[in-house]
Amino acid sequence: MNQGLKLKYIQMQEGDPTKEAPKNEYYATEGYVRNVIFVDLNGNETFLNYGNLVRGNYLIEEGAIVLTFTSDIIALKGVNLKILFREFARNLPMLIVCQDVRYNAIVEKDRPIINTMEITVTGNK
Repeated sequence: MNQGLKLKYIQMQEGDPTKEAPKNEYYATEGYVRNVIFVDLNGNETFLNYGNLVRGNYLIEEGAIVLTFTSDIIALKGVNLKILFREFARNLPMLIVCQDVRYNAIVEKDRPIINTMEITVTGNK
């Protein structure tokens, strides 16, 4: 069964065959005043400004990216994350959407997929 057919089959099971799998979104070019929005599996959204991004770590053994902002620590786990890590260094990701692990087998090989997202507030709440 090809990947496109699998995706349509899953969409039909969910009741909406026209719905596409969620995708991360990116800015077209590098810039200065930008925000990144993180969407968890429940649909909750958090946005943070790239100006407050202090540090980023790519942990290959854990399949994780850890982003340290002045007020929060974001831990992302998934597959193909090296590409996403490099894009974070260039302030390109605009929307990061967490996806259920069952979608890992039907997406393109080079596309980063976030399966778990943990946001820890370290500064003012």
